Amino acid sequence: MLAAKQGAGPLRARVLACLAVALRDQPDRGPRDALSREAVALARASGDPATLGYTLSCRLNALMGPGDPQGRLAIAEELRSVARAAQDMELESGGEHHRAMVFLETGRIGDYREALDAVERLAAALHMPAARFMATVVKASLALLEGRFADAEALVDSALRFGASSVPWDAVIFSRVQRFALRSEDGRLAEMEPVIRRSVAEFPTRPLFRCLLTRLLAELGDEDGARSVFEELAADRFAIIPANNDLLLSMGHLAEVAWFLRDADRGAVLHGLLLPYQGLVADTLESSTGAVDRYLGLAAMTAGDLEAAERHLQDALQLNARIGARPWAARTQRDLADVLLARDRPGDRERAVELLAAALGTARRLGMTVFAERTGEDLARVGEGALARGRGRAGLPRADAPGAEAWWPVCRREGQYWSIAFAGEAFRLKDVKGLHYLAHLLRHPGREFHVMDLAAAEQEGEAGGLRTRPALEDELHRARPADTGPILDEQAKMAYRARLRELEEELAEATSWADPVRAAKARQEMQFLADELAAAVGLRGRDRTAGSPAERARVSITKAVKIALSRIRAHSPALADHLDATVHTGTFCSYAPDPRVPITWHT
Repeated sequence: MLAAKQGAGPLRARVLACLAVALRDQPDRGPRDALSREAVALARASGDPATLGYTLSCRLNALMGPGDPQGRLAIAEELRSVARAAQDMELESGGEHHRAMVFLETGRIGDYREALDAVERLAAALHMPAARFMATVVKASLALLEGRFADAEALVDSALRFGASSVPWDAVIFSRVQRFALRSEDGRLAEMEPVIRRSVAEFPTRPLFRCLLTRLLAELGDEDGARSVFEELAADRFAIIPANNDLLLSMGHLAEVAWFLRDADRGAVLHGLLLPYQGLVADTLESSTGAVDRYLGLAAMTAGDLEAAERHLQDALQLNARIGARPWAARTQRDLADVLLARDRPGDRERAVELLAAALGTARRLGMTVFAERTGEDLARVGEGALARGRGRAGLPRADAPGAEAWWPVCRREGQYWSIAFAGEAFRLKDVKGLHYLAHLLRHPGREFHVMDLAAAEQEGEAGGLRTRPALEDELHRARPADTGPILDEQAKMAYRARLRELEEELAEATSWADPVRAAKARQEMQFLADELAAAVGLRGRDRTAGSPAERARVSITKAVKIALSRIRAHSPALADHLDATVHTGTFCSYAPDPRVPITWHT
């Protein structure tokens, strides 16, 4: 009898903990809080470390959401300590996941990254598909937050594969939420409509999918459809939305739809519901959408309180910039421009143009095609309304207006200096060779130029850039140096080939672990080594000699362009990032911007 009573404590604690988690999707947070608190107390009294770890984990899962971040962090820290003492890496991984969520929610991005590193290390040690699944999901979420959409796409695919055999329910849900975010950026959101409608029926306890559906319909311009779903969700002050980790993501989408519908009353309600969470980041395991203050700003703007909207959006812009949420910083800039245009005080329109231009620059760099198109249209409309104020079309100054170079993409030589401008940033640089090469490539987007053409043209030169013509054969003959021996000796070639074999193994491992960033780095180094070997070995394996004109030109031009880019970065990181992504050097050089968002440079 005594043994039975002693065993009842741990058993009851586990049952209560399970009940608390089962209530996670209920709107009222109170019952699961009370049940999980009692479960932890019973576990402590039992003196059983395994039960304590289990109940702490369940309490964290039951309380997932934006409430009491410091309290949740304390529980997560205790769970991690208990798990380490018991050498239970699975429980420790759960503690690290919850620490990471709190760190991101509170904007502690450095701590967040460290926690994600721990999650990845534990997943590697556990060799469990479920652990790999969760580690990959949060990596995809971070990639989405930062605007690394290609990485996110690969990670979402990998997470779905890992989760299919271990946690199929979660794998499907998480992949759909993350794909919704991806398709919202690349113009393919209509493809998601049947999937989201099916999800509404398949997962009725997650109103998040109804929030995604109304947002999808709003994005597609279906006002009646969006309003119908929105009205269902808005009943009784949005009481259907549970206070769990879906809360802020759901409310954020609803704030977007309220603004689309210009529903002032619901905007005021959403502002009141979101206000307790100002200063936080809207985050779930699947997706993070940046600062909550952005949605507070949208809700205030919808309700007609432009002063409050401006304050919230300024705060959101600072937080999104600090955590590296580039897509959400761009969206906040566009929202703030809307506030300024609606208020229309002296100077507001000009400031709105600055914000829209900066948002458009970010959107183009990241490949936010839909957002870039709409922001460009906004700039055009602002410009039409500003003609009477001496400003040109597309919200930009006329080419002959004072300060015009701050808005047009410019890379133009003026004597010993170059005038450069991009996305609202204008500056001047002293003349260096690399700027000549860059200007020529910018003038001819999408075209490839052999390095000998660029080298010969630079020698000829012309005001403001290069004159392109093929290098003459006799000039090449005069420029050819004496043979200084092979580019790579046998020892160097053997070392290159050995490193290539190591990289092949690293690439295979990174691919199996669904780590696209590590795989991309391996491919990049492999390509470099392959290019070097190709440059060193000619037909039938013969050694190439060092000092050929083309090789010297390739090295010289690549170095010159890198120097120019480093000087540009000191004045405009945004332009440097754009050129890093679009300018390619080597034997053939080119400037290849995204054809879906064309950009015209004035050179």
